[in-house]
Amino acid sequence: MLFKLIILGAAAYFGFSFFRKNKEKLFGRSKKEDDDSPVELVKDPVCDTFVEMDTPFKVKYYDRVYYFCSQGCRDSFIEQMKKRR
Repeated sequence: MLFKLIILGAAAYFGFSFFRKNKEKLFGRSKKEDDDSPVELVKDPVCDTFVEMDTPFKVKYYDRVYYFCSQGCRDSFIEQMKKRR
């Protein structure tokens, strides 16, 4: 009985320590996501809101990259640029 209790305790200890070391891998979270470091913001030329530079809504027009808050703002910008030509 005592032997089973020791084995169970050792298994629980090793299982817990493994879980604690690998929780980022198991849950898909990284230290970068929890980082509170400042991010660089840029202004949306259509609605004048500020968005992060890693937004998926961006367009390279000539030699400049424009960043947008939404797909709608991006499409509106593209239409405006087509009319200017």
